[in-house]
Amino acid sequence: MEILTPFVNGIIFGVPFCLAAGPVFFILIYAGANRGLRLSIAFATGVLLGDLVLILITFYFVHYIQDFLLLYMYPIKMFMCIFLLLLSGYTFYKKTNVNTNPVTPKYNVVFLFFIYGFILDVFNPSNVLIWAGVASCMLHYNNLQHIAFYSSSMLTIGALMFLLAFLSIKIKPFLGVRFLRIFNICSGLVYLVSSIIILFYLK
Repeated sequence: MEILTPFVNGIIFGVPFCLAAGPVFFILIYAGANRGLRLSIAFATGVLLGDLVLILITFYFVHYIQDFLLLYMYPIKMFMCIFLLLLSGYTFYKKTNVNTNPVTPKYNVVFLFFIYGFILDVFNPSNVLIWAGVASCMLHYNNLQHIAFYSSSMLTIGALMFLLAFLSIKIKPFLGVRFLRIFNICSGLVYLVSSIIILFYLK
């Protein structure tokens, strides 16, 4: 049970985190639909490496300010919840337009798509805030529990991203304004669920 609970929490966190990836989600879908499976998988792998880097940075960073975080744990969790709720409201109500195709590189080089995914993920401020918030909510975890949580969350995120890459070719005919609007609504719900997870599950 000592490892099982963090492992399950990692899965619970990984699903909404992956599905609420915003620009990364759309680039992954459009890369597969318009540029081929290899480039989509390369992009997804770069994103996963970016998440791994953010995990390592935030994990080691929070230990330097552990006393501060423990003292202000409740305000930090409230900030993360409010931040995700604001993202939820924004995705619910933002306007959609015909130009739904995200910016994808013109080249067809697998390595460059990998780098593109990595850079896009690492320099996404919302990703940094979310991973930092998650790390600050798990200060009471021991090393094995941290490994269990991060391993299950990364496995979940990776499995979903590669599944999306394979499915992207199938959903190509549905890409458009209606798809974008449905995705915005789903993203809003996912951000809402994420705020609840951080508030009640990441203890």
